[in-house]
Amino acid sequence: MIGHDHLRGAIIPFSIDHIRTLLETDEHFVRPKDFDLRAYLTEHCFNGIHGAPVTVLLRARGTTARIFRERVFHPSQRLIEKSDRAGKDHEEATTTIEMHVAGGRGLVRFILSWSPDVEVLEPDDLRREVANVHKQSLARLVG
Repeated sequence: MIGHDHLRGAIIPFSIDHIRTLLETDEHFVRPKDFDLRAYLTEHCFNGIHGAPVTVLLRARGTTARIFRERVFHPSQRLIEKSDRAGKDHEEATTTIEMHVAGGRGLVRFILSWSPDVEVLEPDDLRREVANVHKQSLARLVG
């Protein structure tokens, strides 16, 4: 549910299953005339999860590079670089894309779902977060 949070003074997503109580008031909220729900969700929701918008640069390798060239994962997606090195000096083909998407758990899960073929180039904090998830997973697997 998308609504106005009077404490933050902003339109934000709410999880209905997290609402514990409601208080009906006589106050009314008028949606801003320039509010576009589709645009809001495009910028603030990725992979089914809401988050603050962030610009990411991702490099895919091998077969995944071809998939990243062919698919559009988000309307903001731009092809930054592609390299068809397959067969030359045993280097893999690569594709680098840029997207402006909602950050957070949905973005991290998207990146992890393409492991080990996708590398986060930017931003650095997202790169570290994905690396930490890989380290935690490895520690649990190896014991």
